[in-house]
Amino acid sequence: MPAYYSDNYISLLPGEQSTITVEFSGGSETPGLGLRGWNLKAQTITVH
Repeated sequence: MPAYYSDNYISLLPGEQSTITVEFSGGSETPGLGLRGWNLKAQTITVH
């Protein structure tokens, strides 16, 4: 399914935070969000 992100690449210094909005049309599958980073363990979050 196509998804549209408010930003697709960010750099954060320690203590900084950012909010990214993701828009997608609903489908029959449960969507998930994959996260990975230089100092972050890769993980997938299920979106409800």
